[in-house]
Amino acid sequence: MGDYPANQLAVSFYGMVMFMMALGFVLIRAHMHRTAGLVQEHVDRSILRRGTLYSVALGPVAYAIGASLAWINVIAAFVCYAVIALYFVLPHSTRARR
Repeated sequence: MGDYPANQLAVSFYGMVMFMMALGFVLIRAHMHRTAGLVQEHVDRSILRRGTLYSVALGPVAYAIGASLAWINVIAAFVCYAVIALYFVLPHSTRARR
C-alpha cells in the first residue's frame, strides 16, 4: 500500500490482511479464556471478557469496513484505518479502572 496509496486494490488488500490478523487475535484470546491455566487466577475475568468483546466487535469488523471503503473512496479507507489505530493506542475505560 505504501507505493500505491491511490490503488483501490492495494488499500483494500491491506484491510483484508489486517482483518485476518485481527480475527486471529480474537481466536487466540477466545482460546485463552476457554483453556484452564492460561490466565492467572487473580485476574478479573469480567475485564478480560469485555476486552475480548471490544476486539471482536471492533477489530475485524472495522477492518472489513475499511477494506470495503477502499472500493468507494481510498481516503475514507485511510481514515477508517487511522481511527482503528487510534482506538487501540488510546486508553480504554477498562484499563483506567485497574
